[in-house]
This record gives sequence, C-alpha cells and structure tokens, in this order.
Amino acid sequence: MAPTFYLAEVKGVRGKSGSVRLTENEFLKAQEYKDDYCLAVVSELESAPHITPVFNPLANLEFSKQTITSEQVYYSLPVRRW
Repeated sequence: MAPTFYLAEVKGVRGKSGSVRLTENEFLKAQEYKDDYCLAVVSELESAPHITPVFNPLANLEFSKQTITSEQVYYSLPVRRW
C-alpha cells in the first residue's frame, strides 16, 4: 500500500486562544487539496505547546477575506558616476 501524503501548514498562537491567517497561496492550496490539506495550529507556545490539526480547514473553520495594503519605503540616489 502506497503511503498517504498531506500538505500541511503550521501556524503558532502564543496563548490558548488566538487568530491565525492564511496567505492567499495557502488558502488556494487548501481549496485545491481539501481533505489532503492540514492546518496545524500550535498553541500555548510560551508554556506547554499543544498541536491542533484541522484537516480540510476551509470546510471546518470560518475564514474571512481581508486585504492588507502595505507601503514599501526605499531611499535612492540620483544617477551618478562611481
């Protein structure tokens, strides 16, 4: 019998409760792999870590789409001869 493989994403939460985010790529992979995708949430990172696996997280958890716009700052010199 061939071994079974899963795609897993691991997220950490410092305490017993908290929120996790999936990137757009992680979300799309969770849609694609469904039951072969596992979100593993490691909670209580600062005391006694506990792992909660959630297979097919899009079917078993309620995610809401949020868009973050960021600003990238850089500093440049004008063209000059070096």
